[in-house]
Amino acid sequence: MSIDIREVRKDFPFFKKSTLAYLDNSATSQKPECVIKAEAAFYENLNANPFRGLYQLSIDATDAYEDARRTVQRFINASSRKEIIFTRNASESLNLVASSLGELVLNEGDEIISTVVEHHSNMLPWTHIAKKKGATVKFLKCTEQGEFKAEELEKLITDKTKIVAMTHVSNVFGRVNDIKTFAAIAHKAGAYFVADGSQSVPHMAVDVQDLGIDFLAFSGHKMLAPMGIGVLYGREELLQKMPPYMTGGEMIENVSLNDVTYAGLPHKFEAGTVNGAGAYALAEAIRYIEKIGFDSIEKREYYLTAKAMEAIKDMPYVKIVGSTDPKERHGIITFTIEDMHPHDIAGKFADAGVAVRAGHHCAEPLHQFLNIPSTVRASMMFYNTDEDVDRFIKVLKDIKKVPKFEDDNRSLFEEVLMDHKNNPGHRFKMIKPTNKHRGVNPSCGDDIYLQLNVDDNGIIVDGAFIGDGCTISQASVDIMIDMIIGKTKEEALSLKDKFLGMIKGTLSEDDIESLEEASVFKDVAHMPARVKCAVLGWHTLEEALKSED
Repeated sequence: MSIDIREVRKDFPFFKKSTLAYLDNSATSQKPECVIKAEAAFYENLNANPFRGLYQLSIDATDAYEDARRTVQRFINASSRKEIIFTRNASESLNLVASSLGELVLNEGDEIISTVVEHHSNMLPWTHIAKKKGATVKFLKCTEQGEFKAEELEKLITDKTKIVAMTHVSNVFGRVNDIKTFAAIAHKAGAYFVADGSQSVPHMAVDVQDLGIDFLAFSGHKMLAPMGIGVLYGREELLQKMPPYMTGGEMIENVSLNDVTYAGLPHKFEAGTVNGAGAYALAEAIRYIEKIGFDSIEKREYYLTAKAMEAIKDMPYVKIVGSTDPKERHGIITFTIEDMHPHDIAGKFADAGVAVRAGHHCAEPLHQFLNIPSTVRASMMFYNTDEDVDRFIKVLKDIKKVPKFEDDNRSLFEEVLMDHKNNPGHRFKMIKPTNKHRGVNPSCGDDIYLQLNVDDNGIIVDGAFIGDGCTISQASVDIMIDMIIGKTKEEALSLKDKFLGMIKGTLSEDDIESLEEASVFKDVAHMPARVKCAVLGWHTLEEALKSED
C-alpha cells in the first residue's frame, strides 16, 4: 500500500503550523496527534503511580504500562514481556547493558569489540566498563562505504572476547549492517552480541529472535514517540543473571538493614517511578507505525532518498560520505561541500527553511577515521514530502552560486565575517611560539590551533592560528588576535571576559562598543548553535596563556 502523504501529514500538528522542511529525522522525529493525545490521556485519566497502589486508578495505570510493554514485545518479536526493559532512551539502555553485563562477564584481560562507526552511546559505555574491569576494547574497521566484512570480525575476535557491540544502521552512512551474521560469529566465539537499533527500529521491521541478538537498544523519540522513553531488549536468561544497574523503589522484593532481595524481571532494572505516560505513548506510536506498515515506510523513504541522490549526481562539489546507492542509505544522506564548513552549509539550509544537521553526529571517532572533521546530514522520514526534497536540492544547487553571507545587502556582521574569513591577517604557523593551545568545538568540528609570542614583560607581541572551522569561528579568532596584540596577559583576559559578557547579554552598550570590531558578534547570542563557534578562540586564548614552552 502506498502512502497518501497529504493524509499522513494531517496527522502531525507540527506540519499544520510550520513550513520548515524537516530533514533532521535521525536526530528526532515529529509526533502524530494520536501520540500527543495518548501521553496527555495518561495524565488525564490514568495518573497514578504504577505498581504502588491497591486502588483502581493505580491498577489501571499498571495495566496500561504493562500493556505497553507487551506491545513493544510483539513489535520486535521478543519471546517474553520480561525481556522488555523501559529506559529513558537508547543511551541509557546501552549504559545499562554495558554496566550490568560487563559486571557479570568481564574479567581482567578480557576483550570487547565495538566498531569505528558507533554513536558515542554505543562506544563510551564499553570503554568505561573496560577501564573499570581491566578489559580491552578493540574496534572493527569499515570500508570507505561503511561496510563491515564478516571475515574481518573473525580475524579480530579471540577466545578473550566476551562482548561484541555494533549498530544496526549507521547514523552517518545509513547502511544496514548484517548483525544476524555478526551475532552468529560472536556466539561461535562464546561472546554476547549487543545491537544499537536507534536508526533501524523506526524504519524497518526488526525481529530479535530471527536476528539472534542478545540485546537491542532503541529510543522512542526517533520513532514518533515522546522524548524520555526508551527500550532495552535482553534475552531473559541473561537478564536473570545480570546485577541491577540502579537500585531504589519497586525493583526489590524485600529489604532489611543487612540484606536485599531484588525483584524479578523486568522490574529489577526499572528502579523508581516509571515513565508511564511515555510508555503509553510509545505503544500508540508503534500502533501508528504498524498501521502504515514497514513495506510502505521503506518504499517511501527510498523514493525520497533516491530523488535527492539523483539530483546530487549533477553537483560535483557535493561529496557523499559512504555509498551513493540510495538502497544503501536508508533515508540518511551525509555529505560535505568543497571549500565550505558544514556549519556554514547548515546555516545556508536554515536560511532557506530546511533543517539539516551539521557536526560529527555523535560519531567523532568515525569522522577521525575518515579524516573528515565534520559533515552535513539530511535524514528522511516517511512523512517528508517531494517539496521538502525539492527545497533541499535547491539549496544545494544555489549554495555555490553565492558564498555564505555575501549578497548585495549584507549587514556589517556579514561583511566583517567574510572579510576576516577570506582575508585573515593572522592565519599562519609560527616557528617558535611561547604559548600555544588547540581548541576544538566538538559539536561541529571547529578546530583552532592558537599560537602566541609573549615577551618577558607579559605582553602579547604576536599571534597566529591555523585549523579548520566555520566562518564565525575563523573570523572571531582572527579579530581576537587583532585585539590582543600589544596587550598584557591580564588585559587580554579582561577582553575575553568582556566578549563572553557580550555574548551572554550582560555587557553594557558602552562596553560593547569598546570591543570595536568584535562587537559585531553581539547578535550571535540569538543563534545558540553558533555561540560555541564565536567563543572558541577566546576560550583557547585562556588555555594558551596558561601554558608556556
